[in-house]
Parts: sequence; C-alpha cells; structure tokens
Amino acid sequence: MTYSADDVRMVEEHIVQGERHIVRQQELIDRLRGRGLPTGSAEELLEEFRETLKQHWDHRTAMLEAISVSRKPA
Repeated sequence: MTYSADDVRMVEEHIVQGERHIVRQQELIDRLRGRGLPTGSAEELLEEFRETLKQHWDHRTAMLEAISVSRKPA
C-alpha cells in the first residue's frame, strides 16, 4: 500500500491524542483513588487506550517502512 505524508501526519495526530487520553485517564484514576472510589472501569478504559496507542505506533512504523521501501531504487 502507498502512504502519503498526510497519512503519516494523521496517524501522528492520533498518537498525540492517544497520549493525551492516557494522561487524562490516569489523572482521573488518581482522583478516584484519592476519594476512595472504585477505579476498575476507569483502569480497564486506560488499558484500552494504551492498546489503541500501541496500534497507532505499530501502524506508523508500518507506514514509514512502506514509504522507505517504495523510495528505494530498484
């Protein structure tokens, strides 16, 4: 598959957004814990955010590798 610079920028934006989601979710968990409230669901969501972020990283890596291969002389 062929990827453009716009494709790479889009996945990089998703990575930045994912990192923000993780920070905010961890802050929420910390507040819940501080108030003695349950955190199970919030922690499950945090794990989903982490898994999604890893998928974005993997996608970016695959995109950059595909771009690199397509630019190599035959």
